[in-house]
Order: sequence, then C-alpha cells, then structure tokens
Amino acid sequence: MKSLLRPRQIVLFEGDSITNRRMQPALDPWPFLRLANWDRTYADDVAEWLFANRPDLALTFHNNGVGGSTIRDLLARFAIVPKLKPAWIILTIGNNDPHHGVTVKEFAASFAEYCRRAQEVCGARVMFLGGRRPARAKSGPYHQQARQLVAAQRGVFVDIGRALTTRQKLLQQQHELHTVFSDGAHLNAVGNLIVATQVLTALGVMVLPDLVGGREGRRAPARHDRGKRNLG
Repeated sequence: MKSLLRPRQIVLFEGDSITNRRMQPALDPWPFLRLANWDRTYADDVAEWLFANRPDLALTFHNNGVGGSTIRDLLARFAIVPKLKPAWIILTIGNNDPHHGVTVKEFAASFAEYCRRAQEVCGARVMFLGGRRPARAKSGPYHQQARQLVAAQRGVFVDIGRALTTRQKLLQQQHELHTVFSDGAHLNAVGNLIVATQVLTALGVMVLPDLVGGREGRRAPARHDRGKRNLG
C-alpha cells in the first residue's frame, strides 16, 4: 500500500479522552493517571513510531484532544486548524455526545461542517477512528454517520472496534486477564498499541496480517504454562 504521508506534513490529533486524557478546566491529567501510565493514548504511539521509524518524513505532531469532548467542542476548537494547517486530522468523537444532549442529526451536521471547513482552510483530510464497542455504549449511530461523512470528504474511516474485539478474543485465549481496556471503556497500553497499528496501517506505512478475514475465531497456540509468566 502506498503511503498517504508526505515529508514535513503536520498531523493533528483531535477528539475526546481516547485521543488525549487531559481534562478541563486545567487541561492536564491528574497524578493517578501519570503514576498508572494511563495518561498516554494511541496518539503517542503513532507519533513515536513515525518519529523513530520514518525520520525521512520529518513529520510534526500536535494533540489537541480533550477528555469529555463532543462534536460541539471540536467546532469550538476549530481555530487551531487554520493556525497549524495540518495535512491530516486523526480524531475520535461521538462517544460522549449521546450523554450530553447531542442528537445524531446535530452530530452529523456538525461533523460534516468540521470536515468541510478543514478541507477549505488547508486541504486537511480527516481520519476517523470509530466502531469501539465498550459495554453500554450508545455511540454506534454517531460513528456510522461519521463513517459515511468522511468517505464523502476524501477522508478515511478506521474500524478500531473490529481490531480491538478480534485481538482481545485471541489474547484472552492466552490468559483471561489479557484485556485491551483499562476501565471497560478507555484503552490500556495494549489497546492503545492496537489502535496505533491500525492507524499506521491505514496511513500506508505498516502492513499487518489479516486477523479478521478467515482467521478470526481461531484459537491461539496452546500454552503449556498459563500461570504468572503469561501476565507479563
């Protein structure tokens, strides 16, 4: 697959706590998150991998995500886009909207406006990461709208939900404590790495084996010792 990245481009990460753990009002993570190494997200993994493995691209990365964000917040923060002029905006949104009075109709109209404005001001393409399926999630219809809208705006939809579900199933065949979530909704280091590799694959800089087509559901190789050594 041909890389979608070009030298010296700017990549902007945007969205909610899946993209950035910092929270209002001070826009920083509290001490527990840092001590638990829970202040990192997939965005850190993506930026670090590209920095280390594709120095020829000399990319610049910014993370403007804020925990708890809805599509209303993304539009309110849009001023950062013409200021930075990113080539790519990689974002997660639609997860908090159902809980803050944002209807699917409002979400779709606002998301379309965000993508349109991003293209108009600097030609930015949007990569939407959707399809997460945490317990009691109501984000499905919102993600479906975003999927259709990015396709109409030359953007890219990445189904991280399918990747997370498939890999967690295989990981838990190794040990029941192998999980991709930290609290049932947010991702742990394993989940972040899975999402990061999906992003890198979608950008055309990494090739992963297909664990879904024809291989999903196959049992992982048996382990002779399923004790403590498997937890590390």
